[in-house]
Amino acid sequence: MQEAIDEVDATMRMEGMPLSDDDIELLKVYKSGRLTGDQIREKILDELN
Repeated sequence: MQEAIDEVDATMRMEGMPLSDDDIELLKVYKSGRLTGDQIREKILDELN
């Protein structure tokens, strides 16, 4: 799992958008199956409102 997250982080860094610690934690939660993509999207949108 960590290898996939590291790859995403490296790609985002190359685009000038490094992942925050919160972003990395959400990816771990998603990869573990504890939350679905829809649930994570809801959580993010709730935080923005």
